[in-house]
Amino acid sequence: MHNFFINYPQLVWPIVLLLAWSFGEAGTYLTKIPRITFYMLFGFIFAKHQIGPLPTIDHSGILSLVNIIAGLILFKFGYRINLRWIWSHPIILVTSLVESGITFIAVFMLSRLFGISILPSLEFASLFMATSPFVIMNIVDNEQSAGQVTERILHLTALNCILAIFVFKLISGLMVFEKSGSVWQATSASFIMIVLSTILGIGSALLLSIIIKRSKLMAHKSIILLSIIIILVVGIAGSMHISSIIAALSFGLTLRHMKIAMSQNSRNFGALENLLTLVLFIVIPVNLDWHNLGSFLGLGISLFFSRLIIKTTVVALFSYNCGISVQKGILTGLALTPISIFSILLLDQSFAVTAALNQEFLVISGVILFLELIGPCFTQYALIKARETGPD
Repeated sequence: MHNFFINYPQLVWPIVLLLAWSFGEAGTYLTKIPRITFYMLFGFIFAKHQIGPLPTIDHSGILSLVNIIAGLILFKFGYRINLRWIWSHPIILVTSLVESGITFIAVFMLSRLFGISILPSLEFASLFMATSPFVIMNIVDNEQSAGQVTERILHLTALNCILAIFVFKLISGLMVFEKSGSVWQATSASFIMIVLSTILGIGSALLLSIIIKRSKLMAHKSIILLSIIIILVVGIAGSMHISSIIAALSFGLTLRHMKIAMSQNSRNFGALENLLTLVLFIVIPVNLDWHNLGSFLGLGISLFFSRLIIKTTVVALFSYNCGISVQKGILTGLALTPISIFSILLLDQSFAVTAALNQEFLVISGVILFLELIGPCFTQYALIKARETGPD
């Protein structure tokens, strides 16, 4: 098969997409497991390191495509977040701070016990604070989920991502400090990056609102304009070496609170989103090499269960103050399991740690595959048990 794709390179993506879609549909039909799990498994099997022709994610064209797709999904995710709701329920912020903080400490200590050096352990710990908005958004949409648990999952995911990015960038600044010896240079670079990324997202939302108002274009008909601006935001962020993750999130968040009503079809980018999701979840695992999976399997299993227990326990303990039952608190914590896609993108977009990327990626590769194959199943199970899914 590999020789066939070498001889006919123009057929790589059409055939891969068709096979991956078929694999996902058949797998979901037989097992009821989310499609994205099968997409990622397919991407891993057909990766360059295994049996397939898919290029690694460091290929400039592939990485640009992944960042654009991620930007579109993160905009949609940001549009779902209601800051007023968080303001009126501050216990949600407290819950996120506590469970993320304890997760950080536990992951750092376990990484050190397994012989990982201090700086990679700190970066590893900051990544594990997050929850993958890509998986959460996909499962919520596919299950047509709505309710108390769903809203708490979405908002805790957003808060966890912001905290993870902030801490990760501060830790990355330590590498700058080791080279320059300047505390200001180390901390200011990360802080400025976050501020510039946020300004880019807010400014893009303002630009879109001005165009819509002056051209008298109905918001629900502006899907093409919206898509172009998001792609532009991702491109600007990449060229300025700032975070397209934060820019896209703040873009969607700002647009929602400017009371610009985007129809559900516009926010979902029509049927195109299904194809984009397919590509994203196929491409993300292609850097993983099965030869490296066994090396850190013990660390991966330990971190997986420690993170799962911590997040579930803390969210359950704060559930009463959040206005939900302990059972729904446990389900909310279980749903926060997915992490990997967000972590990989954050690593790939962190230009300050490029030199350390290869070694760090080697360390976390087995953990990433293990977590992201199982994570969507936990989220789907939690939403079904909470009885917040829509009709089949």
